[in-house]
Amino acid sequence: MATTDDDARHVAEAADAWLRDPLDSGVYQRLVAATLAWRAHTRPALEGLEHAGRIDDPPTLGATLPHVTQELRRRAAQQDVEAPARE
Repeated sequence: MATTDDDARHVAEAADAWLRDPLDSGVYQRLVAATLAWRAHTRPALEGLEHAGRIDDPPTLGATLPHVTQELRRRAAQQDVEAPARE
């Protein structure tokens, strides 16, 4: 079984060969095959897992920002009330 290092080496060797002779379609096919093998090994398909344990998307910053600013203002006002008067 190929390892990630082996796959990466095959991609590098195929890329080097293609750079030496970019018009050789066989060399280009070797580069594509090596790249696809590397991708398959390093990024396994996760089909069907996108819905497993589905958690709703977190709110966006734009939707959260008004709530955050409101809370900051509330806390600032509360501190103003609690703080002793300065003379």
